[in-house]
Amino acid sequence: MTAAAAATSRTSGGNGWGLPILAGGLAAGALDISYAVLMTLSAGRDPAAMLRAISGGLFGLEAFQGGALMSVAGLALHFAMTLMMAAIFAAAIRAGLRSLRDYPLLSGPLYGAGVYLVMQQVVLPLSRLPLPDPRAPINFLDLAVHMFLVGLPIALAAHALAPKRS
Repeated sequence: MTAAAAATSRTSGGNGWGLPILAGGLAAGALDISYAVLMTLSAGRDPAAMLRAISGGLFGLEAFQGGALMSVAGLALHFAMTLMMAAIFAAAIRAGLRSLRDYPLLSGPLYGAGVYLVMQQVVLPLSRLPLPDPRAPINFLDLAVHMFLVGLPIALAAHALAPKRS
């Protein structure tokens, strides 16, 4: 058994989905957080504070007083979310939507757009942080980031690494 096969078996209960979820979720998380850090730096702000804002979704305003620990928590929460996004994509394929795996250049950006809408309309309103007006117009740059830096890597990982039988 190769090391990759052994890792896949350990992380997925032997069904072959651990590696595509891990690869897609980590790639999407790394690309998305890299974009966020670059945008934060270009605005002259502190990336650690941006990470604390992510943890603020769970911990509220107290996250901004938490220092490095809350920044690390924000990074961990970010990657937990992208891994869940990849797991949901994989679950949809396993439930019978095989075209998601077979046409990643279409399904990935569409999935990323759906992720963006869920984040804006469900996740952020449930956040423990006070938020701006939820009726604000769509941020097309953030939408594009979710389409091509989140959805596409998840779909490409599923296309390349997922078992073809499920």
